[in-house]
Amino acid sequence: MSRPPHENPFRVDRVTTLPYVGHDPIKLIARFERMGYRGAILGPEGAGKSTLLRLIAERLSDAGVQVAILRLPGSATGSQRKEAVSTCRTIPPATVLLFDGFEQLGFWQRRTVGRRLRLLVTIHRRCGIPPLSRCRPKEKTIRRLLPILLDEVSAETESAALRAFRIRRGDVRATFFDLYDAWADGRIDGRQREWPVQPGPPLL
Repeated sequence: MSRPPHENPFRVDRVTTLPYVGHDPIKLIARFERMGYRGAILGPEGAGKSTLLRLIAERLSDAGVQVAILRLPGSATGSQRKEAVSTCRTIPPATVLLFDGFEQLGFWQRRTVGRRLRLLVTIHRRCGIPPLSRCRPKEKTIRRLLPILLDEVSAETESAALRAFRIRRGDVRATFFDLYDAWADGRIDGRQREWPVQPGPPLL
């Protein structure tokens, strides 16, 4: 049984705009301020680092702090890395640079960007920048996100989600993409719940 992609509650445009669930962002931002606006968000692939980074960017911007977001995808080319470093040089020192995908840079490129005083990066492991937060999704993370996507969460769907989460070793994004296939094939049920999506600061 095939179902229409636009009705799939686990489609990409919904999963990638899920709200952050985890550490209290107010406490994190207060800590970030005490650290002199310099820190790193650590965690494996699909752990919610980018979502947390965007949330912090929104809260800082709302508080009147000048922010700039720069993102490098996992498939970044050499020219994209060089362009990212060049872009960093043009950002005023007083602006807080939020760099998503810092691990994509080479060693010397990280050294160059890492000299900025006001900097928040996402990266898989320690990089010499003081850790602000570690994203470690747990099964309760999936349980909190499912009701945001679905009108009703059946026991069957929750069981399938937790099973996928364990197979994917904590990768939340990959877990929901597995559920996309399961829903499309009719192996799980559920109607999508709508929620307001607030656009964040533009990516550079």
